[in-house]
Order: sequence, then structure tokens, then C-alpha cells
Amino acid sequence: MKYIFLLPLSFFFYNAFTQTASFKEIRMRPNPKYYKTSDITIIYPLISTKNSKTDQLINNSIRTAIIGEEDVKGSLKAALLHMSADGTTDLSYEITYNKNWVLSLTIYSQGCGAYCSSSYNYLNFDLKTGKEIEAGDLIIKEKKDSLEKIILAKKTNSLSNYKKEELSMLNNDEIDTATYEWAIQEVDSVCIKEISLQNFVISKNNIEFKSDCDFPHIIKSQEPFLELKFSLVFLKSFLAPVYRQRLIK
Repeated sequence: MKYIFLLPLSFFFYNAFTQTASFKEIRMRPNPKYYKTSDITIIYPLISTKNSKTDQLINNSIRTAIIGEEDVKGSLKAALLHMSADGTTDLSYEITYNKNWVLSLTIYSQGCGAYCSSSYNYLNFDLKTGKEIEAGDLIIKEKKDSLEKIILAKKTNSLSNYKKEELSMLNNDEIDTATYEWAIQEVDSVCIKEISLQNFVISKNNIEFKSDCDFPHIIKSQEPFLELKFSLVFLKSFLAPVYRQRLIK
């Protein structure tokens, strides 16, 4: 028998002013089959803008990102219980920007089965419309290629430094030859050649583009850390006028 420890729906309101969103949370303990703890580790966000149509669009997008596209009208509580029963042990979120009609949040989740794995969803919303802000909305179309080249150059430089660090670890017997060669192969075969503007995080002074290297579980510890962050001032000429006006004051 599977036991689920569900706490009552908890409401956590932050000060809500014009041009911002406020939040409620569903908070749960995980299924003890996968993670025995008395702590609340599953925290699901519900967004409120005081506009029901906008709220529905945003919350449906969040639900799709976390739970999937199936039956967005079904019971949210039941869907979260099902996720927990299937091995989800952790769910949390971070708000990095919430003003000037723009909301940016990062959602972290972890699931366990044969082994545990984690993932991130990066979501950005226009609080006037409730629609997700895509890269094509944020970046001027004619500037997209130029920005991608700049980001790729920064990524390539970071990965070149990563390779030097891995070689140093090999020479110091901190990793073995097989691990080193596998890590370098993962970087060279795919990661160093790819860049995407699709995943990004907006904060007060920066936008960070997420184009990470996704290593196999067995060498996950060697996965390179990439910080492809650029100041809003630097990005000013690349931003679409509507978001340039909102983000740069």
C-alpha cells in the first residue's frame, strides 16, 4: 500500500502591487516509498494576477511544464499525488523577476526510481496577457543570429576552460582516463556545437541563457557548469522594444 502524507492547501501571499503577480502554494510531503522524511519537499506554485483569464493561462502553462499536457482540467491535487506515487520526491520554484508586467520563475523537480534525476523548467510570462514570453518575443528577430554567435562564443570559451580543468584532474589522479575521455567526448560531440535562446532566466540586472551539457547519469558529477549570463544593459540593443521598456528602467 502506498501512503501519501498530504497537508492542507497552504496559502502564502506576498505583497501584490500593480504589474506583479502573487502566489499560493500546494505543499506536500513525498511518498515515503521513495523518500522517507517529515519535511515538506513538494511545493507547487499557483499564480494570481487578479485577472482570471491571465491566471488560467499562466497556471495551465505551469501545470503543463510540471505535470504534462494531459487533462489540464482535472484535479491538480490528484495529479500531484500521482506524481508522488510515481517517484517525484522534490518540487520547488524560484521567482527571479516579478515586476513591470513580467514574471520569470525557475521550477526544480527531482524524481527517483532506479536512481534519482533532476530537471529544471524555465518559465517567463507576460502578466498583461498571461502568455509565455518566448525567445522570439524577447529578442529582435534581425538580432537573433548575432546574439546566438555571442552566446556560443562565451559557451565555447567556458567549455575550453572546462577541458583544461578536466585534464588537470586527470593528471592529478582525481578522475580516471575512461571518465575523462567520456566527458570530453560528450562535450565535443554535441554540447560545444549547440546553442539555444529558448531557455532563459530574467533577473533584476541580467538575462541568463540556459544551454547546458546534459551528461549521462553515470558521469553526471563531471557535467560542466555553464553561466551564460549577460547584463540587461549589454542586451539592450537585442531586446524587443516592449521588453526593453519594461526591463530596463
